[in-house]
Amino acid sequence: MKALAQAKTENWSNWIEIKESYKESSKKINKFIQNKNIIPNKNIHDVVDLEIAREMKRDLTKTTKNLERKVLYEFNAFSLEDIKNSKLTKREVEILEYRVKNHYTFEKISVILNTKQSSIFKSYTSAKEKIERYRRMNVKEKKLSKLSPQQNRIHELLKKNKTNREIAHEINTTIDNVKKQKKKIKEKLGGTKKGE
Repeated sequence: MKALAQAKTENWSNWIEIKESYKESSKKINKFIQNKNIIPNKNIHDVVDLEIAREMKRDLTKTTKNLERKVLYEFNAFSLEDIKNSKLTKREVEILEYRVKNHYTFEKISVILNTKQSSIFKSYTSAKEKIERYRRMNVKEKKLSKLSPQQNRIHELLKKNKTNREIAHEINTTIDNVKKQKKKIKEKLGGTKKGE
């Protein structure tokens, strides 16, 4: 089970690296096409170069889509941990489940949820981006992302050696609440767990 989870993580990491590489290549090809398009009197070599670049761009787009589909469906790249910790909206989770788990098309999901297909696609894209951002975080960032905004603020103030009283005053809350939030912060960041 551990090996499978590690393989999924490696596949996802590879996908992110490949995607970034393709994104860079796509920018370079677009720039090349733009530069070739502004040449006033193109010779045969310019025309051929332009056609090859356009074909490369089409291939790159197609390959990127195929790679993404392979990662999403064959490797089932979105783990429950990713979904839980990426701060997705309920609608994004729902759409992601229909799309990844059930392999539904955007059209079918839009009928099921009685929502415009463009909205479904937008939510799905947003969910994927949030998960990608979460996956790119290092371990420390992932732990900190579990904190609420208030807990993050308290954590920052604790790093500055502020007392409970000073923190309570600064964030306009009670000392008891600061103590309670400190316990929750410790639990979320891997300190003492409840019941241990």
